[in-house]
Amino acid sequence: MSLRTEIRQRLLTASMALALFVMGLDAGVVNVILPELQSVFETTVSRAMMLATVYMTVMAAFQLTFGRLADLIDPVAVFLGGVACFFLGSLGCVVSESITHLLIGRGIQGLGGAMLGASFGAIVLRMMPREKTGGIIGLMTMVMSLGSIVGPPLGGFLAQHLSWHWVFAINLPICLLAALPLVLILRTKGGKGDRPAVSFRSLNPIGAVLSMVCSPLCR
Repeated sequence: MSLRTEIRQRLLTASMALALFVMGLDAGVVNVILPELQSVFETTVSRAMMLATVYMTVMAAFQLTFGRLADLIDPVAVFLGGVACFFLGSLGCVVSESITHLLIGRGIQGLGGAMLGASFGAIVLRMMPREKTGGIIGLMTMVMSLGSIVGPPLGGFLAQHLSWHWVFAINLPICLLAALPLVLILRTKGGKGDRPAVSFRSLNPIGAVLSMVCSPLCR
C-alpha cells in the first residue's frame, strides 16, 4: 500500500467518523430542549414533538434511495452530499424564526442523515483494505452510538448555558471538518471511473416510494 493511499484511507475514516457522530448526535439532542422550543415558538406539544420524529422519519424513508444511488455512483460523492445537506439543515435550524422553519431544517438534516447512513458502508467496502472493513464498520457503528448517547446531555448543557441555537450550531464546524477531506479526495480522483449511467428506473422508484410511505407508518 502506498503512502498516498494510506493517507487517503485515514482521511476518509476521520471524515466518516465526524459526520456519523453528528448524525447520531442529532437523533436525541433535540429531545431535552423540546419544552424550551415549545415556549419560544408558542406551539403545541404535538407540534414540538414532531421536531424529534421528523428527523428519524425522513432519514429512514430515504435510506433505500440513497443506498441504491451510492451503489450506482461514487459513494464518496453521496457521502459528501450528505454532509452538505446536514450542514444546510443545521444552518436552517439555527436561523429559524418559526416552528415550521425548524421542522423544515430538521427534515433537511434527516435527508443528509439518510445519505450518510446509506453510503458509508459502500465507502468502507470499496476503498478500505478487506482485512480492515469489519473493524472500520464496527468503529463507525460505535461512533454513531456514542453520538446518540452524548446528544441529550450535550443539548441540555448548551441550551442552559448558551441558547437553543447552539444545539444546532455545534454541527456546523464538525460538518466543515468532515467535508474538507472528502473534497480533496474527490478532486484527486477526478472524473475517472467506470460507473454505469444512472437512470430513474435503476433507482427502483416503486421500492423507494413504498419505503417513504411505510416509514412514517412504522413510527
